Amino acid sequence: IHPTTASVHTLRVTGNVVITGGSDNVLNILETNLSVKKAIQLDSIPRSCDMVGSNIVVGLRDGSILEL
Repeated sequence: IHPTTASVHTLRVTGNVVITGGSDNVLNILETNLSVKKAIQLDSIPRSCDMVGSNIVVGLRDGSILEL
C-alpha cells in the first residue's frame, strides 16, 4: 500500500473502508480486501483522519486540515 521506505502515520477503519496515511504524503482509501480504491497525493504527511458518510477529514503535519 505504502512503499517500504514510508511509515504509516494514520489508520482509520470505518464501515467497509480502510483509510491509511503515510510519510509518502499519500492518503489511501482501501476496500475491505485491502485493494486501493483511491490514492490521494497530499502536500504534507497525514497525521489523522476520519470519515463520516462520504466526507473525509484529514489533519496534516504542517497544521492544515482538509475536507475531501
